[in-house]
Amino acid sequence: KDKNEQGIDKSLVAIDKKRDKQDEKYLRLSKLVSQNDGKVSYENLPEGNYDLDVNQLASTEGYFNFEGSKLKVKLDKDTTFYIPYIKAYKIEGKLELKKSRISSNKVGQISNIKVSATDSQGKTFSCLTASNGSYQLPVAGKDKYIVSIHNPYGQKIEVENNNASVDFTEKEVETVNFEFVEKRRNMNMKRSSSSKQNTPTPTKSIGNKTVAKTLSIKENEKSAPVKTKMKPIIKKDVIAKPSPKLIVPSQWIYKIHNASDNVYEHYTVVGAFQFKNFAEIYEQELKDNNKPAFIIFNEEKSLFYVCIAKEVINAEKPAGK
Repeated sequence: KDKNEQGIDKSLVAIDKKRDKQDEKYLRLSKLVSQNDGKVSYENLPEGNYDLDVNQLASTEGYFNFEGSKLKVKLDKDTTFYIPYIKAYKIEGKLELKKSRISSNKVGQISNIKVSATDSQGKTFSCLTASNGSYQLPVAGKDKYIVSIHNPYGQKIEVENNNASVDFTEKEVETVNFEFVEKRRNMNMKRSSSSKQNTPTPTKSIGNKTVAKTLSIKENEKSAPVKTKMKPIIKKDVIAKPSPKLIVPSQWIYKIHNASDNVYEHYTVVGAFQFKNFAEIYEQELKDNNKPAFIIFNEEKSLFYVCIAKEVINAEKPAGK
């Protein structure tokens, strides 16, 4: 502590000790609040190891206790224990999510994502993003920092601007923004090396009809990937229906176990589609007839489900498979 340093007032200090001896079981230790000089004082304490819990009751005007609120002190003589508060510099920014056109319903959350800054000595400071993806991360001292964000989605996304470098030699606040970009799903169609008569003709569903699309392939291009573009034809007077290849009942229950909330989600499904635009047409048709409707994506089957109801059931209750 420097001679002219001021203390931090309105700090709530709680001290406790493991009762090692029989005569210590009646030991009572009070919580104290620091005054203008930043001091609290305990007297006649028995020797031993103590736990300190320090919490601030008022603003410290940009100074932070980077040692943490929970500290340990060993007493074997009269001791003065200093808790350093350091002028904080701040890294702030926001996480944005850029989803693909056909997106996984598992990619979407941008809150509670860990952001970390590591200084030149290897010390790391961390915080979590807010519900809108923003964050504010205080760091100790003028230094250079590498700022990174945790990717909870693995290979499903790419992180833009990860491991950014900031330098506080001139500023007290630096901005680092991140972007989660969901990867596009690619599909390649290859012609089989077997005879032409055994090669299936690609089809697509339009309304309640199946239309064949003929592919013209030269002899020397048999083994090369064939790229096709299927432009959906939408008729306003035709309601999109499930693909003829999908044999499904008119209505059924799709069940999901949501492990994070420990609940079962039961969706009442009225249509299954291979193409999202067909599902959106059917969804809008239901809404135009004053029926609730929404779309979910079954990643396992690669189908878009149009649903009219959702029921959440506690996982402790019995639920069907």
